[in-house]
Amino acid sequence: MPYLVVTSNLIYRYGSLYAQTCKALLGPADKSNPRLDTYQAFIKNPARVTHNIRPRICNVDALWVIDYVAERGRAVLIKANAAGEVLYRISFEKPPGADAYSGGIAQSTFRAEGGYVYFDWWDTGQSGNNRHVHSNLKVRIREPVQHALRP
Repeated sequence: MPYLVVTSNLIYRYGSLYAQTCKALLGPADKSNPRLDTYQAFIKNPARVTHNIRPRICNVDALWVIDYVAERGRAVLIKANAAGEVLYRISFEKPPGADAYSGGIAQSTFRAEGGYVYFDWWDTGQSGNNRHVHSNLKVRIREPVQHALRP
């Protein structure tokens, strides 16, 4: 029996909310170059681009990119400012039982405040268009000192 069932309508609503917020930070990388059709450029600094496929969370002045497969058994959270400068990269061990396909950050629960990032890690399965949450882990990670990292 699932702990929680997240319907496709709820997933779409949160996805749309983040997509609208991200539009203030990101735009098309280069419409004339078909090789860049899966990339977006930072509006404040068009020379900086990000891959459009990875999950991400935006607020008015920052963007977090989530990568579940860059490091085996770990998740990576990268924060960039509105100009696309990487402020930090956090790598953390995925909770037990979670893998690249069954678990992840519940984007609707993500927040950054007081020098920490907070989110729920949902271990999920899928049935049709719905996600079945089997376990919920509350996570708090201290943000590193934020300064632009050299590429």
